[in-house]
Amino acid sequence: MFSATFPKAARRLAKEFMAEDVVKIKVGRVGSTHGNIQQTLVWVDEHAKNQALLDLIMAGGPRRSLIFVNSKRKAEIVDDFLYGNGLPSTSIHSDRTQREREDALRSFKLGKCPLLVATGVTARGLDVKDVRHVINYDLPSTQHGGIDEYVHRIGRTARIGNLGLATSFYNESNEDLADDLVKIFVENKQQVPDFLQDRVPEKVEWDEQGTDDETEVGDFGDAGGFGDTEQADNGFGGDGGFQADGGDGGFQADEGVKLDEGFGGGGFEQADDSNKMASW
Repeated sequence: MFSATFPKAARRLAKEFMAEDVVKIKVGRVGSTHGNIQQTLVWVDEHAKNQALLDLIMAGGPRRSLIFVNSKRKAEIVDDFLYGNGLPSTSIHSDRTQREREDALRSFKLGKCPLLVATGVTARGLDVKDVRHVINYDLPSTQHGGIDEYVHRIGRTARIGNLGLATSFYNESNEDLADDLVKIFVENKQQVPDFLQDRVPEKVEWDEQGTDDETEVGDFGDAGGFGDTEQADNGFGGDGGFQADGGDGGFQADEGVKLDEGFGGGGFEQADDSNKMASW
């Protein structure tokens, strides 16, 4: 069994079926991410997310990017928005047929549609070579995976030692995740944005995952449990432009967002010359 996170419910289940002398190997803190991912939080109001996403993609240039949303309906809306703006995008969620999912993943892997809009169905178990950028259009709530879901999502980039970039849109609807996000940022030496500086703890402490203590009845520990879930369609606001300094349009964060610093930024290159990235 392999997992970036190992919540208590999963540990109990594993204990029922695995041998008593099972060997447990932990690399770093179970449930954390690593420093190869440059993580950025940007304040974006709900109505401004579409334009913010467009600005972010255009600023970064052609590169394979995975865009996470919290509902099947939102996946369709965001995909239509990107496609309508002339970008090579596709989407995947649990209402798609198996054939449609395979076609979407194939187009994503081959670079024909290097922008994949997805729900949590692709947050775990998806290994696609050279995903340069993970964008959390919607951050997961604590009722639907919380910080574990966030760790799994951004783990689609910076795999097997590569560098990656994760940008997350944040606003007042994500307050429930704020403390855990700040702890992840501090733990991995990432820049905490000004609007969350008051959340920075004096000392970062976690409830360690993967311990041998499984005796607490009814306590499933980490929010969200395990498995793939999708949030309901309600409560995710409207669409529109990215608001900066009280207006619409542009892309702005408290200390600026440097999209390509440390990542080359010169477009998309693949080791396999037979796979050509769609350009825009």
